[in-house]
Amino acid sequence: SFLQGSLILQYYPTDWLTLSSQSSLGKVNELEERTENLDAYKRRDSHHRSLINFFATVNKKIGSSFTFSTFAGFQYESLDNETKGNYNYAHYSRQDEYYFTGVDLSINDFLFAHFDYRKDVSSVFPESYKQEPTHSASLAFIFSDAFNWRSSAFSFGKVRTSIGKMYEDKYSANYLSRTRENVFEIGTDFKFANNRIGFSYNYFNEMEIDRNRSIDPTSGFVVAPIYNGNLRERGSEFIVNATPVIARGFKYDATLLWMNSKTTIENGYSTQGSYGISNPTPSWTSSILNQVTWKNIAFSFLIDARKGGTFYSLNGWSGSYPNYVNVDGTQIKLRDLSIGYQFPK
Repeated sequence: SFLQGSLILQYYPTDWLTLSSQSSLGKVNELEERTENLDAYKRRDSHHRSLINFFATVNKKIGSSFTFSTFAGFQYESLDNETKGNYNYAHYSRQDEYYFTGVDLSINDFLFAHFDYRKDVSSVFPESYKQEPTHSASLAFIFSDAFNWRSSAFSFGKVRTSIGKMYEDKYSANYLSRTRENVFEIGTDFKFANNRIGFSYNYFNEMEIDRNRSIDPTSGFVVAPIYNGNLRERGSEFIVNATPVIARGFKYDATLLWMNSKTTIENGYSTQGSYGISNPTPSWTSSILNQVTWKNIAFSFLIDARKGGTFYSLNGWSGSYPNYVNVDGTQIKLRDLSIGYQFPK
C-alpha cells in the first residue's frame, strides 16, 4: 500500500514580505510471501516519512541604490523504517531539525554581498554533537559597471570570493559518517568583444576534517570512518569560451575547461589497507565542448582529457597470488556526441 499527501500555504502580508509553509506525509507498506522447500517465508517492510517547514522572505528596495533581501525558516523531518520477517528484524529511525537564515545585499547593482547560516539537530548524533552550524559568505564586485568601463572591446569584468564551513552526512548502506569542510574560493570573470570571448579563473582551497563520533544505536546506523585526519584539496580552474563564427544562420561556440588540483592527508593517516602505492589524482584534467548550429540544426561533441595519476590494477595471477601493477591514468576520450533538430514554430 502507498499513501502520500502534501499541503502548501502562502501568505503575502505586504508587497515585500512572503510567508509560506509546506507539510507532507508519506507511508509505504510492502508484504512479501513465498514458499521454498515447504518453508513459508514472510517479510513486511514499512516506511514512514513526514516533513513540515516554514519560510519567511523579505525583499525590500531601499532608496535608489540599495536592495535588501533576507529569509529565515525551519524544517522538521522524521523518518522511520521497519522490516519484520520470519528470521530477521531491522528498525531505524531519525528525526532532523534544520534552522536557517540568510541575507543578500546589493549596492547599485555592482556590489553584491551574501551570508547564510544553518544549524542542524539530528537524533542520530549524541547531544554534544548536535549543534553544528553551517555558514558561508560571499562578495562580488562588477568593476566594469562601477567604473563604467564597458566598450565594444571590453564587455564585462568581475572579481569574487567566498568562504564557508559545512557539515555533511555520508551514507553507504547502513553506515554513516560526518565530516566538516572548510572552503575558500577566489576568482574573476572577464568578457570581451561584445561578450563573444569569455575568461574565468577560480582558485579553491578545501579542508575536509573527519568528525566521526558515536551514534545512537537505535538509529540503525554505525560509524564508518574512511580516514583519520584532514583531507585538503587545493587547485585552480580556468574556463575559456568563445563564439568565433556567427554568419548567415551559422554559429560556432567553443568552451575549454582546464583544472588542476592536489589532495593531501594532513595530521592523520588512511585507515583503509592497500596492496600498493598509487595516486589516482591526475596532474590536470580538461574538457572541450564544441557546439555548431545552423538554422534549426544543432551539433555538439565533448572531449575529455586527463594527464597523470596512477591506478593499482590486477594483472594476472602467480599461482594463488595476485599480481598488481600501477597503470597510468592519462587518457583522451570522446565523452558525448549529439545532433538535434528544432521544428519551426
